[in-house]
Amino acid sequence: MPTSCSPTPPTRGGATRPGRRCSAPTDEVLGFAAQIGLDRADAAEALRERRYRDRVAADQREAERLGAGGTPFTVLDGRYALPGAVGTDELLAAMITAWEATHPEPRPLQVLGEGHVEGACGVDGCAVPPRPAT
Repeated sequence: MPTSCSPTPPTRGGATRPGRRCSAPTDEVLGFAAQIGLDRADAAEALRERRYRDRVAADQREAERLGAGGTPFTVLDGRYALPGAVGTDELLAAMITAWEATHPEPRPLQVLGEGHVEGACGVDGCAVPPRPAT
């Protein structure tokens, strides 16, 4: 069954936006829901009630804020975007970039004070100070 599309409506200020607004027929959407294991009757009820309308509208506003102009549009860590379809190598490189930006290599801590404490453990083991004689 073909998807129906109409021109994207103007913004509140009257400016036009490129693109088209598309909606799939209900039977097609319910077929997708069943394919991923959702109960078809529950999905139909959610569509009739427009149960997720506010959440979808919020997602659309967030996508526009982030610069999404179409799908797919992948956001990594809320800081990086991959517009369009990308290959696995490009996706992996982007994921590594996002990870490394927020998880820098660990550095040794700066030791304050004298730098050696009697009774402390080091890489060669622990040196326990002798007990004072009583």
